Amino acid sequence: MGEAPTLFGVDTLLALALVLGLMLLLAAGLRWLAPRFSMTPGGDQRIELLATRILDNRSRASLLRCGGRRYLVVTTAGGACLLDSYADREAGEGKAADAAG
Repeated sequence: MGEAPTLFGVDTLLALALVLGLMLLLAAGLRWLAPRFSMTPGGDQRIELLATRILDNRSRASLLRCGGRRYLVVTTAGGACLLDSYADREAGEGKAADAAG
């Protein structure tokens, strides 16, 4: 009679391999481009959480370091408030101070 129908033909498998290859190429390209189009100025600046103190049930004080400065921020259910910022003396040395103690 005739051939039995197959679920996947060679052309279907080749098309699937092509699509998967293009997806992998796109993912690799996006990984390469992401650091180059960073939304933060300086690109490699990171925000470090140095210490946190719980003030009450809904608020806490946090000490952050970013870009050679330290920031004291209080967060509540209603939002966040910057209390103080100052130059970080240890930013150049690469040491993380124990601000919790």
